[in-house]
Amino acid sequence: MSKSDVSSAIVMEYEENLVEKKINKAHFPEGIVEGNPCLEYIKHIIFPWFQEFKVERFEEHGGNKTF
Repeated sequence: MSKSDVSSAIVMEYEENLVEKKINKAHFPEGIVEGNPCLEYIKHIIFPWFQEFKVERFEEHGGNKTF
């Protein structure tokens, strides 16, 4: 989700389904918090509007998790 890579950038004008597609394709680097674009998006866009954030995962990947 970098603006230097236009195919992965997310801008405010995008429709919800396009944002969802791009986030689903995003790579969440394990153990990296500082500068993690996915976590930054959640922190600045999701949490100000919603009380929780749910990650749906297969059981073999630890199951669902709510933050």
